[in-house]
Amino acid sequence: MKPTDTHEDIHMNTQTRAQRAFSKLQSMGAPVLRFDKGRATFILSAEDNENEIWADYWGEYSTGYPEVSPKVTKILDQYGLSYEWNDAGSVHIYDNQ
Repeated sequence: MKPTDTHEDIHMNTQTRAQRAFSKLQSMGAPVLRFDKGRATFILSAEDNENEIWADYWGEYSTGYPEVSPKVTKILDQYGLSYEWNDAGSVHIYDNQ
Protein backbone atom coordinates (compact mmCIF):
# COMPACT_ATOMS: atom_id res chain seq x y z
CA MET A 1 0.00 0.00 0.00
CA LYS A 2 1.35 3.42 -0.94
CA PRO A 3 1.48 6.15 1.76
CA THR A 4 -1.08 8.15 -0.22
CA ASP A 5 -3.52 5.26 0.18
CA THR A 6 -3.58 5.61 3.96
CA HIS A 7 -4.99 8.19 6.32
CA GLU A 8 -1.55 9.64 7.17
CA ASP A 9 -2.53 12.91 5.53
CA ILE A 10 -5.25 13.62 8.09
CA HIS A 11 -2.63 14.73 10.62
CA MET A 12 -1.94 17.91 8.60
CA ASN A 13 -3.79 21.11 9.39
CA THR A 14 -7.15 21.68 7.73
CA GLN A 15 -5.91 24.25 5.24
CA THR A 16 -3.10 21.98 3.99
CA ARG A 17 -5.38 18.95 3.69
CA ALA A 18 -8.04 20.96 1.88
CA GLN A 19 -5.50 22.45 -0.54
CA ARG A 20 -4.06 19.03 -1.36
CA ALA A 21 -7.51 17.53 -1.91
CA PHE A 22 -8.51 20.54 -4.03
CA SER A 23 -5.37 20.23 -6.17
CA LYS A 24 -5.80 16.48 -6.62
CA LEU A 25 -9.44 16.84 -7.65
CA GLN A 26 -8.63 19.74 -9.94
CA SER A 27 -5.90 17.70 -11.67
CA MET A 28 -8.51 14.98 -12.32
CA GLY A 29 -10.77 17.54 -13.99
CA ALA A 30 -13.29 17.82 -11.16
CA PRO A 31 -15.17 21.16 -11.14
CA VAL A 32 -13.85 22.52 -7.83
CA LEU A 33 -14.06 26.17 -6.81
CA ARG A 34 -12.25 28.08 -4.10
CA PHE A 35 -14.43 29.16 -1.20
CA ASP A 36 -13.47 30.71 2.11
CA LYS A 37 -16.70 31.55 3.90
CA GLY A 38 -18.09 29.71 6.86
CA ARG A 39 -16.87 26.20 7.55
CA ALA A 40 -16.53 25.11 3.91
CA THR A 41 -12.98 24.72 2.60
CA PHE A 42 -13.95 24.56 -1.09
CA ILE A 43 -16.89 23.71 -3.36
CA LEU A 44 -17.53 20.91 -5.85
CA SER A 45 -19.90 22.05 -8.59
CA ALA A 46 -22.79 19.74 -9.41
CA GLU A 47 -23.54 21.69 -12.57
CA ASP A 48 -20.59 20.47 -14.65
CA ASN A 49 -21.32 16.83 -15.43
CA GLU A 50 -20.78 16.84 -19.18
CA ASN A 51 -17.67 14.64 -19.40
CA GLU A 52 -17.99 12.83 -16.08
CA ILE A 53 -20.52 12.73 -13.25
CA TRP A 54 -18.89 14.42 -10.25
CA ALA A 55 -21.99 15.26 -8.22
CA ASP A 56 -25.61 14.57 -9.07
CA TYR A 57 -28.21 16.00 -6.70
CA TRP A 58 -31.23 14.77 -8.61
CA GLY A 59 -29.83 11.31 -9.30
CA GLU A 60 -30.57 11.76 -12.99
CA TYR A 61 -27.52 9.85 -14.13
CA SER A 62 -27.66 6.72 -12.01
CA THR A 63 -29.40 5.85 -8.74
CA GLY A 64 -32.19 8.37 -8.52
CA TYR A 65 -30.72 9.68 -5.24
CA PRO A 66 -28.28 12.52 -4.53
CA GLU A 67 -24.73 11.27 -4.83
CA VAL A 68 -21.11 12.33 -5.17
CA SER A 69 -18.64 10.40 -7.32
CA PRO A 70 -16.72 7.66 -5.48
CA LYS A 71 -13.54 9.20 -6.94
CA VAL A 72 -14.32 12.38 -5.00
CA THR A 73 -15.32 10.67 -1.75
CA LYS A 74 -12.14 8.56 -1.79
CA ILE A 75 -9.97 11.68 -1.96
CA LEU A 76 -12.03 13.47 0.70
CA ASP A 77 -11.69 10.46 2.98
CA GLN A 78 -7.93 10.34 2.40
CA TYR A 79 -7.60 13.93 3.58
CA GLY A 80 -10.07 13.75 6.47
CA LEU A 81 -12.69 15.85 4.68
CA SER A 82 -16.40 15.33 4.14
CA TYR A 83 -19.13 16.94 2.08
CA GLU A 84 -22.61 18.36 2.46
CA TRP A 85 -24.99 19.47 -0.24
CA ASN A 86 -25.38 23.27 -0.15
CA ASP A 87 -28.04 23.26 -2.85
CA ALA A 88 -28.75 21.26 -6.01
CA GLY A 89 -25.80 22.90 -7.77
CA SER A 90 -23.02 22.77 -5.21
CA VAL A 91 -21.41 20.52 -2.64
CA HIS A 92 -19.49 22.16 0.21
CA ILE A 93 -16.37 20.39 1.42
CA TYR A 94 -15.66 20.46 5.17
CA ASP A 95 -13.09 19.30 7.67
CA ASN A 96 -14.23 15.95 9.03
CA GLN A 97 -12.28 16.17 12.28
